[in-house]
Amino acid sequence: MWRSKGSYLECERKNPVSNEWEVLAPWIGLEDVENSWEPLRSIYADVPTKVQEYVDSNAITDLDWLKSTSVPVF
Repeated sequence: MWRSKGSYLECERKNPVSNEWEVLAPWIGLEDVENSWEPLRSIYADVPTKVQEYVDSNAITDLDWLKSTSVPVF
């Protein structure tokens, strides 16, 4: 579960080992020191609209694949 800090996503990085994008995830009930880097694809599966908003507002060109990915329907 995400903790609301005005933004769902804190920041992003490219994992040097997997070369995949990750986002820093804050968790409800945990301290900031317990935030964890989670694969962006996994977060996108859970909150696609928030990820797309983040990508659009930060102009991250390496993440253009998200802009053309349809939002999953559950």
